[in-house]
Amino acid sequence: MKKWTFINLIALVLGIVCLGIGAVIGGSDWYYKRWTNPVSYDKGIDSREYNIKNIEIDIAFADIDICEGDEFRIVAENVPEEYKIDFNVNGSTLKISSAVVKASWFKTHFSFGNFRNTGTYKLYIPYDMYEDLNFTCAFSNVEMYDENFRGNFKNAEFDLSFSNVTCNNMNITNSLKINSSFGSPLFNLSKDSPIKKLNIINSFGDVKINNAVITDEVRIDSSFGSLKLNLEGEYRYNKDNAFGRVSYSGFTSRDGTPIKIDNAFGDVSITVN
Repeated sequence: MKKWTFINLIALVLGIVCLGIGAVIGGSDWYYKRWTNPVSYDKGIDSREYNIKNIEIDIAFADIDICEGDEFRIVAENVPEEYKIDFNVNGSTLKISSAVVKASWFKTHFSFGNFRNTGTYKLYIPYDMYEDLNFTCAFSNVEMYDENFRGNFKNAEFDLSFSNVTCNNMNITNSLKINSSFGSPLFNLSKDSPIKKLNIINSFGDVKINNAVITDEVRIDSSFGSLKLNLEGEYRYNKDNAFGRVSYSGFTSRDGTPIKIDNAFGDVSITVN
């Protein structure tokens, strides 16, 4: 009896947290408020002056739009004056981040329970083949869907917390790793750009991946939340399911790409075309 009471209490707490986060991500003015003294930021880096092969992005509480441009450039609006934007090259890596410099992190982002938005960022990336993309964001809305954006990366890793991400027109050749905690990431990949390895870690998120062609291995670690994976090609399954649900449909082959699933309480749905 005590065990189930504890489980019910945990479920109630998680429900309240999800309700609050839903209000934040949904754009409620009561929860999501902007700054009273915002500033603008505009800086460019000539790609011809540097041999940039890696891109690291670490931004929180913001609206982020990534598109193709003639040079590396960041244009930010409504940025708190308490914030510092780092947009610099270190070796072959372009680092883009924002951080509080004049106040405590808690005071900067929360005011009587209200989340504060730290600006609108537009990042321009020239068309090229890059080695690694490391994207970390929290409490943000990210859009990588410009019809002219052609992002080419050998490896891409997304660490997403309470964030909605829409990603289109990105070609990844070696590995794609997505770590999602809450939020709703959507990746529309290219059928013409096979990826060797796909690794998905999902905790309370609502993850959707379409048109993925994986040649070597698919690994899924799902604790809670929902994952919908739409694949192209031939695959075989190996699942370890505890209390969640795993469903799959489509052609399977003994010689197909292995899909390894470790599911606790999540809802995993895989369709192979």
